[in-house]
Amino acid sequence: MDALWLAAPLPAVQATRGAPDGAWALQPNPAALAWLKAGGVTVEALEALARELATTALANAARVAAPAAGSAPPAGPPLVRQLGLVTLQCTPVVLAPDRLLIWLRPDDNEPLRAQLGSESRAAQFLARALTLAGTSAWRIDLATQRIHFSTVGLQVSGLQPDPAGFPLDAIRSTIHPEDVDAVARGVQEALAGDRVVDVVARYRNPDGSWRTLLTRRVAERDERGRATGVAGVSIDLTALFAERERSQELADRARLVADALRVGFWTRDIETGEESWDDALYSIHGRPRELGPPRGGQWVTACVHPEDQARMAEQSRLEDERFDPASQSVFRIHDRGGQPRWVQSWACRVVRNGRRMVCGMTMDVTERRAAEAALAQRRQLEQANREKSEFMARMSHELRTPMNAVVGFTSLLESDADNPPTPRQRERLQRIGSAARQLMTLIDGLLDVAHRELEPAVAEPAAGLHVLCVEDNPVNLQLVRELIALRPQVRLRTAVDGLSGVKAALAERPDLLLLDLQLPDIDGMEVMRRVRAEKSMEGCRIVALSADAMPDHIEAAMAAGFDDYWTKPIQFDRFLAQIDRLAAER
Repeated sequence: MDALWLAAPLPAVQATRGAPDGAWALQPNPAALAWLKAGGVTVEALEALARELATTALANAARVAAPAAGSAPPAGPPLVRQLGLVTLQCTPVVLAPDRLLIWLRPDDNEPLRAQLGSESRAAQFLARALTLAGTSAWRIDLATQRIHFSTVGLQVSGLQPDPAGFPLDAIRSTIHPEDVDAVARGVQEALAGDRVVDVVARYRNPDGSWRTLLTRRVAERDERGRATGVAGVSIDLTALFAERERSQELADRARLVADALRVGFWTRDIETGEESWDDALYSIHGRPRELGPPRGGQWVTACVHPEDQARMAEQSRLEDERFDPASQSVFRIHDRGGQPRWVQSWACRVVRNGRRMVCGMTMDVTERRAAEAALAQRRQLEQANREKSEFMARMSHELRTPMNAVVGFTSLLESDADNPPTPRQRERLQRIGSAARQLMTLIDGLLDVAHRELEPAVAEPAAGLHVLCVEDNPVNLQLVRELIALRPQVRLRTAVDGLSGVKAALAERPDLLLLDLQLPDIDGMEVMRRVRAEKSMEGCRIVALSADAMPDHIEAAMAAGFDDYWTKPIQFDRFLAQIDRLAAER
């Protein structure tokens, strides 16, 4: 019997059920193996079909009476099954209670061949389309626990073609450890229903690097609704994710620069007036975020200083009408903390999705303008001092020259031996000389006073005061230097971030520590806490120097332990008066 079915030209599979586990042992004949190779069907797929047929045939045979002794083994009714793109007529023959032979005959009618040829061409077209799109197609055989890849999948995975597929566990071992659970959940969700399930996960490349794939999967089921496999596609998102990370990195860097410069960004729809603000712009204008941005022309009345509202309303209207590609403006915003603040705004006008939009950024330039004004004032003072010095030099020359003649000739007349003066003349000459000397004394005194007026006036000299200023903004730091320079007896040290500020304070305790609250590494609050924690810093006065003039923020800083809170922009007279007061209290 074995020689007969093994040599038969018709494909056949012998199935034998072993004991005690009841598992089927399957043996295809050479004709079956040749047919598998010619049709591109895997051995595993045929074995899965044979197990199902064997179980069904034995169940049917159990309901039929056993054959008489010496009669032929019973053959069950032909069963029609689909294997890949081929329809098979399967005839099971029960040889024994635990052994049967399954004959396989492909349905060779012409309409079916035409259909299979059309389906084959469609499959080839789909394969080419997937290759061109760089998309990998794959299928998991649940019975064999093996996975089969399309050409692209093999190339991406660095695998060599294998008709038997690849062990599922080996492929899953290439999943990034952080993504293993997500992939497993995706498979279970697909098997639990009929919907498509997407998962984004990282897989290890042959060179050890990682690729990011979007995998889309759906369950395959037989005619009874039982899951037989999972089919899916994979799309490589590695380049997209890398570009997204680069874009995010650039955006983060831009945000850091914008935060350091205190720049706020905004957009406005020219037609509807609808605006959008970022957090920095709310902070610049001191506007509560819950109010949202002003709409339409309301931004002028809501944000612009009353003295600049008419100018800015007209400028904005004209620029919108002309649809100027780029524009900029400088104006004051509403008072905050009793002082007007200056901002500079840059805008560009673009069309997005058919909407005319204005996109812009706004920078608080109050400190910069104050520093520029202080520098201009200092230069004017220096120029005035130079002019006054030149004037006093001329005055000294013009006054002393004639007085020198008066004093000199009076002395000559008094001491003229050849023509001595009379007693009365001598008395008069003495009075002239005395008056001349008094006048010279007055001139010297006047010149001395004028010379001292060239130096900055000091109401109360801040003698011996040691100040440490921690400020990361170079413009603000230069302004403090310029002001402290007006108090020559004050010693100033500086630091540009929180950690170096703490180090400088602990290295040499200052009398006064001026702290900016927004520092690049640790904030001013943390600097204050670390300095306060050191016993060696007792007696050091710590003052916040910040542009944030919100009352609740000031209260919070004072409650946290600051001795005082000075707001920016710095008011020169008040700043110097406070320095003088602290020096007097030492």
